[in-house]
Amino acid sequence: MAGNEKSLTLTIIVYEMECQPTDDIAALDIVVNGATRRSPAGQTLLGLVEELQLEPSRIAIEMNRRIVKRAEWGTLRLASGAQIEIVQFVGGG
Repeated sequence: MAGNEKSLTLTIIVYEMECQPTDDIAALDIVVNGATRRSPAGQTLLGLVEELQLEPSRIAIEMNRRIVKRAEWGTLRLASGAQIEIVQFVGGG
């Protein structure tokens, strides 16, 4: 440094706080059979079925008041606020 120039050292300290990015940012809220639950962003309807450990051949699903064909479950992604109703068939007599 020459003459009157001054040097400034800046130290930045980052604390873990509520405002820091978390995995919850990549989650969304959906409603399944009347109960609110968190689901990973990008999750498909089939992924939800697997997460709930349901047997796909024994259920029917309605999402946002529309019956969803089983062929769509693997590609239909959940959106925040989705209203999902799952009906499970039970045998017996």
